Amino acid sequence: MCVDSVVAAIEMGYRAVDTAEAYRNEREVGAAMKSVIERAVVTREELFIATKLSDSSMHGGYEKVLQFLVLYFMATVSFSFITL
Repeated sequence: MCVDSVVAAIEMGYRAVDTAEAYRNEREVGAAMKSVIERAVVTREELFIATKLSDSSMHGGYEKVLQFLVLYFMATVSFSFITL
């Protein structure tokens, strides 16, 4: 359901996609984004992707949190960068 909703939104012109560890929607958002990018509806650079971590993931200082965020996001959404 989430995949279809995100695909439909992007096809209608939405370019901002919000995800969060707490929403547990990253894999579905990633699948939807892959679908529209593979079909040339948009490029990755046209999408504004925001994500957030839960408080429990925010320990160990800036570098550890940043490393966790990048690895977590790449593993769940399967894209190499986020916008925010």
